[in-house]
Amino acid sequence: MEHADVLVSRVALPPESAHRRARELLAGHPGCLAAAVPDTAMRCVVVVRDRTGAVSFVRPDQGGADAPVPPHAVGAVVHAWAGSGGSPRALRSLVPMPRR
Repeated sequence: MEHADVLVSRVALPPESAHRRARELLAGHPGCLAAAVPDTAMRCVVVVRDRTGAVSFVRPDQGGADAPVPPHAVGAVVHAWAGSGGSPRALRSLVPMPRR
């Protein structure tokens, strides 16, 4: 955890508690870029730190997926998006691609 770029909680919480937990995770690890917490609404709350240090909340839609995207996958996508310069607020949905 000390050197993680993304932290993920496995415990689903009510949306307000998920926001609070995500913020706590990021605040407790200043070198971390993103923290993801599943919520009981079958979504995931992600807090991401941008290059200036500002913190944004991201709660992407599942894009019509039958099953929710796992929090570790959401955190990884948001990390890659923000790490490549994308605005966290511009990431609106995640859609899993079928395996072939």
